[in-house]
Amino acid sequence: MNYKLPYKGQWLQFSDKDMREWSRSQRDDVEDMLAEYHQNPLAHFLPHGVPWHEKELILADGAIKLPPSQYPKDWGNDGVAFMNDRTNMFDMLLAPRKTGKTYHGAAWVCSRTLKCDPNWPIFQYHKVQYHEFQGPTKAVLASSGTQNLDDLWSVYQEVMPRAELGPWAKDWGAFEVSGEARRTCLSGMAGRRSSPHRLPGRSSSFSRMPSSSMYGRVSGLRYYTPTNRSN
Repeated sequence: MNYKLPYKGQWLQFSDKDMREWSRSQRDDVEDMLAEYHQNPLAHFLPHGVPWHEKELILADGAIKLPPSQYPKDWGNDGVAFMNDRTNMFDMLLAPRKTGKTYHGAAWVCSRTLKCDPNWPIFQYHKVQYHEFQGPTKAVLASSGTQNLDDLWSVYQEVMPRAELGPWAKDWGAFEVSGEARRTCLSGMAGRRSSPHRLPGRSSSFSRMPSSSMYGRVSGLRYYTPTNRSN
């Protein structure tokens, strides 16, 4: 089996075969990191995007022209800038299909609504700025149609810490209980995709709302992610 793990600003890729060649202590360390990553993906989120550029960046044989970056060079890419932008009321992340936009957007929402720890790798190594928790927030997930909402919620389940999701974690019971109780929990909750009308999280609450509202014009900054998916 192959694995992919964000670690100190980069992706580590390895296999079971690689791990068999490591020392016992190395294997234990990596297995601990994998368990932590599975239990709290948000804490390890590694933003990706078009690299910082001083001049206009031209892509796709001139079909796409991106203005010079308007954020500190140290942030590295548009994905980090998207996560750190707390000046504009609206931000837009643009990219081709299947490049991780929804996952990135879920991390953006969760990092602003859930109680985070400044010692998480996302803040220590991945350039995302930590902000103090301002108290419980009511977040609304809105999309056109119930199926779209189910798909959207499924991504939020992949991003949010298990401590926030509780029994709505996709494989609830894998870490929380053991023995026979664990098997019972898994058979009843594993793979559950649809969301409750309201999720009473530990930090904030999430509600779902099908929307048929008309689209309107807004202003803000646009950020871009490359065509290769990194999460």
